[in-house]
Amino acid sequence: MSKLSYKELEKELIALKKIHIEASKNQEYEIFFDNMAEMVEVIELIYNKNDQPIDFYIRDINLSFAKFLGKPKEQLINKKGSSVIGKIEADWLSSVASVDKTGKQISFKNYSTEFDKYYYVTSWRVSKNRVGISFTDISKNDNYEIDKQKFNETVLDNIPADIAVFDINHNYLYVNPKGIRNVETRKWMIGKSDFDYCDLKNIDKSLAQGRRDVFNKVIQNKEQTDWLDKYHRDGKDFYIMRKFYPVFIDDIFHYVIGYGVDVSELKEAQHELNQLNKTLKESLEREKELNQLKTKFVSTASHEFRTPLSAINFAAGYIKRYGDKITPSVIKKKLHKIEDQVLHMTQLLDDMLIVGQAEAGKMRNNPVSINLGNFIYDIIEEVASSSKESHEIELIDIENLKSGGIFIDEKLGRNIFVNLLSNALKFSQEAKKVVVELSSEEKYTVISITDFGIGIPKSEFKSIFIPFNRGKNVDLIQGTGLGLSIVKEAVKSIKGKIIIKSSLGNGTTFIVKILNT
Repeated sequence: MSKLSYKELEKELIALKKIHIEASKNQEYEIFFDNMAEMVEVIELIYNKNDQPIDFYIRDINLSFAKFLGKPKEQLINKKGSSVIGKIEADWLSSVASVDKTGKQISFKNYSTEFDKYYYVTSWRVSKNRVGISFTDISKNDNYEIDKQKFNETVLDNIPADIAVFDINHNYLYVNPKGIRNVETRKWMIGKSDFDYCDLKNIDKSLAQGRRDVFNKVIQNKEQTDWLDKYHRDGKDFYIMRKFYPVFIDDIFHYVIGYGVDVSELKEAQHELNQLNKTLKESLEREKELNQLKTKFVSTASHEFRTPLSAINFAAGYIKRYGDKITPSVIKKKLHKIEDQVLHMTQLLDDMLIVGQAEAGKMRNNPVSINLGNFIYDIIEEVASSSKESHEIELIDIENLKSGGIFIDEKLGRNIFVNLLSNALKFSQEAKKVVVELSSEEKYTVISITDFGIGIPKSEFKSIFIPFNRGKNVDLIQGTGLGLSIVKEAVKSIKGKIIIKSSLGNGTTFIVKILNT
């Protein structure tokens, strides 16, 4: 063995001194570490390919923690956590992994289902993938359990609302009888999540996921949040107004208080109130419409009655003044004029009476089986006669339906087709031809009336059925605006259908479908 030089000996002495100092420091650290009252461990996290934590190695552990686990620390170091404590709670592992990834220390209260204890947990980053964790058992704090139990029994258990307290992983620390009625299920839920409850009750987990999303938002924003839960049970909808309230003390998370209040009766009352408001609004609108109808009625009646009354007055006055000077034929002509005007006023009054019955819901439908051919021919003859045969009225019946029957209230049927055919003649004065066509469908007998007159703008297809309403292009043509409203109400009463096909300047077709039985 060669003799060391002075410089080499000096270097070796310095190295030995450093080793001695480090050993002294490590020994002091070990003494301090092992004598801590809190349970402390340093773990190295194990991640899968998706960078998700799945387990950990225990790289160091103090005597308090080793004693708690019932093994010498030498048998625990470098062991996997799952082999030592069994099931590792995924939410807890994710929280610890967040410390490793962000480098930010966290502290929170946690309930361990494995050991049935409450802990105050603090976690900090040591180095990459390594995290230090301390556990302080708070289950046996002076009067903690007694005070908590008394508070639960005297206050929380008797509040008429769902009350729950959650740890940072959204596991239940407490839930009152209003939240879960069954005593055994309520005890079972401590340390478990809504996902576990969904599994137990075979409920769709979307409910649990929705609550978890809200919970995470509350923790992240450190702000309370409320929302409305809706669920269906025993054929009835229930509504629960829920709130999550996070509790932070000195910026350290402690727990989240959740509560829910059944607002089903309030929602039902609100629905009824909305319905009442809707009914009231409809009534007010109806009242407004009726007032407008009354105004239009007075205006229309005044106008429509003024013309025939003037004609009657003129004819009667003429006969009175010149009766002894005019021939019997002239007198007869004047009397015919009076009769025509009286018939016009009678028809106007009848129309107004029908509209009034429809508005009051007093239009009655008493259908009977009648011959279709006789029914339609009578209407064509009546309208042609009243119009002094101004138009050719062509009947098309390819299926020979006129020899069969139709099931209809004859009075309502006349109201429909006399008005439609009269309008067809009135609004096609230059065309001089109107077509009535009979056809059939599976459930209906179909009667169509087509004219080749002025047509109806599409923008007025709905408004033309409103009483006293008239199209903008018919101002110069006499009428009351009652005919089509009578048609619509009559079609409604017989449970039929009416369809309009028209374009401005190209005529109009009204298609009426009548149920076969």
